[in-house]
Amino acid sequence: MYHVLSDQIGQEGSRELRHFVARFGLRPEWIQYEGRYREHFDARADTGLEMLASGARLATNREVGLLLAAKKAAMAEE
Repeated sequence: MYHVLSDQIGQEGSRELRHFVARFGLRPEWIQYEGRYREHFDARADTGLEMLASGARLATNREVGLLLAAKKAAMAEE
């Protein structure tokens, strides 16, 4: 299982995320934490590997933590 999220902050990141996962058959209604800093999709292992082959990259736990903290801070400023 993969958590798929955008590294962009704000609405641009939400759009990028939805556009990217749609290419792999993930439905918009499957989004988790929509509109929040933890917004993401879950992808099965085979789909995740397809995503990686098309340009997605794995992130370390530290990278994800820093990204989520930045997204949370940006949302607090809005």
